[in-house]
Amino acid sequence: MEITELIRHDIFDLFENGCIEQIYFGSDKKYFYPYYGRLKEIDFLKRIYPLENMVTTDERFNNVDEEMW
Repeated sequence: MEITELIRHDIFDLFENGCIEQIYFGSDKKYFYPYYGRLKEIDFLKRIYPLENMVTTDERFNNVDEEMW
């Protein structure tokens, strides 16, 4: 199944802006969906980047993985 360019933009907008649930007799609710889904953010980033091999500019750490922890 191919994800069209239009759907990609919709998904990006959802992650960036969230969505609003319209409630007719009350305040609207805004929901946000984190880009890392159900994972912890650091676990998500470790799946897509080799953080342990990336150089950090912070001299207190040996790599980006240590810096982000």
